Amino acid sequence: MDWAERKKQERLKRMQLLQAKKKEEERMLTDANDTMALAKNAFSKNKFSKAAELYIKSSKIFETLGWTQQAEMLLKEASDMEIKKKELEEKTLLQEEKLRLEKEHYEIRAQEILAEKERLKQLEEELRNRPSPELQLKIDRAVMIEEKAKNLELKGKTAKALARYEYLIELFHEIGYDSQKIKPIQEKINSLKN
Repeated sequence: MDWAERKKQERLKRMQLLQAKKKEEERMLTDANDTMALAKNAFSKNKFSKAAELYIKSSKIFETLGWTQQAEMLLKEASDMEIKKKELEEKTLLQEEKLRLEKEHYEIRAQEILAEKERLKQLEEELRNRPSPELQLKIDRAVMIEEKAKNLELKGKTAKALARYEYLIELFHEIGYDSQKIKPIQEKINSLKN
């Protein structure tokens, strides 16, 4: 082999080595970029430990390629994952606290509304059970008549007391009292007649 042929062979070999090296660098660059994309994806899903691990792996590949600035940036990104994880945890805790307070406020408000409904229901029940003004007037008159009859009886005015007790029985019937309320007054009338 002559000298020119040897030089040509060496040059060809060097070109093949450069092409192989270039292909390897391209493969490593693709690996580094793919790994970095996986890290970003893990970060977007809040998988901080996995993201940090992938950023470090990508950084090592860039370091091997001699891309030190890119490698340093990825190492910083990996170290920031812990900070971002804590920030997310704090944010999550704040959201949970906010939700808890909102739920507590809602429950208190619901209890207040239920209590108000119950109060209105009781008030409505009282109004329904309350006698009409005419009936209340008769009840008040019956109480007054009974007191006057007792006073007259104590003063010895039996005839007047008897008349009041008889009128009281009429009022009790108009009011709609049952026989148990009327019976003592009837007994009083019978004892006064004797």
